[in-house]
Amino acid sequence: MMKKIRSNIYLLSGLLGVCIFLLAACGQEDTPNAPQRPEQIQTVNDAAAGNQSAGSDSENVRPVFDALHEFNDLRTNFPATFENHLPILQGGTLNVGLSHDPWESEGQTFTGMMFSFYVGNPFDAAVSAIVNPSLFAMGADGRIITGGQHDGPVIVDIDPDQGMMNITMRDGVQLFWHDGAELTLADLVFAYYFFPTLFQNVSERHPIYHIRGIHDFHRGDADNIVGLQLSEDGRNLKIYFDYFSKGMMYEAVDITSLRILGIPLPRHHLEPIVEFGTWGAQTGITWDFWYHPNLRDNFIGWGAFKIDHTIAGERVVLTANENYFRGVPNLDYLIFHVVNPANALTMLLNGDIDIIDLRPGQHAQFENNQDFYLLGTVSDAQQLLFFNLGAMRDITAGQWSDTATLTARNDNHPITDARFRRALSYAIDRMTIDTQILDGLSRPATSILHPYHASTWIDAHAPGASTFDLNRANALLDEAGFRWDDDGFRVDAYGNPITINLAYIPSATNDLIFALHQYNFEQLGIDLQMFTPIPGRNLMSRDSIITNATHHNPNHNMHMFLVDNTVRIDPNPDPVWLSPWGHESPLNLAGFTSERIQQVLRRINSFESWNDAYRADAFREWDRLFHEYMPAITQSWRLDLTAVNRRVVNYTLVRGSHHDAVLQWHLVGVTS
Repeated sequence: MMKKIRSNIYLLSGLLGVCIFLLAACGQEDTPNAPQRPEQIQTVNDAAAGNQSAGSDSENVRPVFDALHEFNDLRTNFPATFENHLPILQGGTLNVGLSHDPWESEGQTFTGMMFSFYVGNPFDAAVSAIVNPSLFAMGADGRIITGGQHDGPVIVDIDPDQGMMNITMRDGVQLFWHDGAELTLADLVFAYYFFPTLFQNVSERHPIYHIRGIHDFHRGDADNIVGLQLSEDGRNLKIYFDYFSKGMMYEAVDITSLRILGIPLPRHHLEPIVEFGTWGAQTGITWDFWYHPNLRDNFIGWGAFKIDHTIAGERVVLTANENYFRGVPNLDYLIFHVVNPANALTMLLNGDIDIIDLRPGQHAQFENNQDFYLLGTVSDAQQLLFFNLGAMRDITAGQWSDTATLTARNDNHPITDARFRRALSYAIDRMTIDTQILDGLSRPATSILHPYHASTWIDAHAPGASTFDLNRANALLDEAGFRWDDDGFRVDAYGNPITINLAYIPSATNDLIFALHQYNFEQLGIDLQMFTPIPGRNLMSRDSIITNATHHNPNHNMHMFLVDNTVRIDPNPDPVWLSPWGHESPLNLAGFTSERIQQVLRRINSFESWNDAYRADAFREWDRLFHEYMPAITQSWRLDLTAVNRRVVNYTLVRGSHHDAVLQWHLVGVTS
C-alpha cells in the first residue's frame, strides 16, 4: 500500500499552526492505491476539479481569456493610485522600504554602484532608475510611445521600412545633469558608443549591435558609427539599424532588459575615466573604473532626485534636483531603506518608513487601518515550476559566450519525457495556492506571457494551462508507460520508484506550496522530496538554485525548482539574458529548446512581425508550443501590494505615458 503523506508534512503544519491550509481534489474516487487524505487537508477546491474525464489535453485546459478576466476582476479591488487632496508640505522627507529576505538572494543590497548600465541588483536598480531614468515615454505595456501624445522630454518616431528611429527633444524642453551641465542627445550617443566597449561578452543579438556601422567602429575599421546621425545642436538623433524588429520598441529599464536604450550617460562626467577600445584589445576599463566615485556616490543623472550618500547594505539618501525639467520636487529628501520583511509592519506602524511592498499574509493587517492605504499592481514576476532539462557548456554564470552550447539532460529521468511533464501540470492545484496559500492575491497563470501581453497577443479562444485534474494526470502517466509497482509507486524505465527532488527558497508560503505539491504528486505514485545540498536543511537561495540549474556542471539530482521568473516589460521570449527560453542563453533556466521553438522565435523577431496580426499569430504559436513541451509549469499571476502612509500624496504605481512612476517622483509629497 502506498505510504501515507510524509510525516514532515504533519510536522510542517504543526510548526506553522495551520489548521486549514491545503485542499485536494474534490470528488476524487478512492482507488486501492490512493492515499487517504490527512485530516489537515480540507476540501474547498474547484467543485469539478476531480470529476473531469480523462479526455484529451485540449479538453482539460482553461482558456487564457477566462483567467485574464478573473485576474482583472481581482485587480479592481486594489487601485494603483490613491487620491489624497490634503495640502502638501513644501519640503519634508519620505522614507521608502525595500524588502530584503536574505534567502531570496545571496547578493548585496545597496552596494553604492549607481552606474545605470551596471546596477547589479534590484535595490541599486530601483534608485538608479530615479536618479537617471530613460528619456523615452513608455506605455502601460512597456512599449515606447511614438509620436508626441505624451509629456516626456523627447519625441520618438520610427520608420520600419528604412530601419530608422528618429529622436527629437521636445520644443521648449531643456534638460540638465545634476551638476548643472546641459543634457543633449550627444549623451545618448555616448551611451551607444560606450555600451559595447563595456560589455563585450553580451550576445550580438542585443539591439545596439544592430546599429549600422557599430561593428566597423569597434573593430577599428571606422572612426565613428555611421548609423548614429546627430544634429549639430544635439537635439535630434537619427539611428539607422541593419535589423529593426518590433520587439526593439520595448523600453529598457537597465542593461538586463536588452532593448533600445533610452538611458543617456553624462559624457563629460564619465569620458575622462574610460577610453574607448576595440574588441579583443585593451579597452581602458579596469577594476579602478568600477570603484571610481563617478560611478558611485558621485554618479550623476538627470532625474528628479540626485544622490546624496549611500550606506552600503542599509540605505541610500537622495536629495531634490532643483533643475528638474518638470519642476522642483515637493520633497527635500527621498530615502530608501533595506528592510527585513519580518520587521516591515513594525517599522510602518512606528513611522520609520512610509511605503513598503507587502508579502503574502501581511496585507490583512492594513485593510481596516486608517493610517495607511493599499495600492496594487500586476507583478512583473510569474511563479514557475521549472524542470531541470539541460545546461549551458563553456560559460560562467551570467555571461554570454559564442562557443556556448546547450546540452540536454541525458540520464533518461522521467522529466525528460514531455508527457510526464504535462501529467505533472494536471497535478498542480493552482486555485488552492492562489486562494488559500497566497491570500487570494493571485490567480492561476494560464499563459507564459505576462497578463499585459497575454491580453494583447493571445486571442479569446486560445487554450491555456491545464486545470487541476488528478484523473487526467494519472491517465497520461499510464499512456506514457509509467506503471505502478506492488508498493503503489510509479516506476521509471529501469523499474525504480520515481522520485523528484524539488528546490525552492525556504519561506512559510513556499513550504505550504511544497507540501501541497507533495500530497498531490503522491496520489500519482510519485515521491516528491525537497532538494537541498545538506540533507534535512533547506538552505537554498535563488542564486544557489539558478547555479545548480544553469552552471556548466549542473546538479542533475535537482529535478525541478520553484522560482519567480521576472517577466519585465518585453513579451519577446528570446532575448539573451532576459528570457529563460532563449536559445543557448545563460538564463535558459530550464535548459531546453527545440527547432520548432526556434522557428517561432524567429517569426516573433522577424520584420514581418511589425504586422500585429502576424505577431499575434506567432505569440499564439509560442504559447501553444510552451504548453506542449512544458519546460516549466506556469503557476500564478499575482498582484503586488504596497502599503502607503496616508500622509503621502501623489504616489502611484501606474506605469504609462502621463503617470510614469519613475518620471512623476517630483509630484510625490507629504502632508506632515
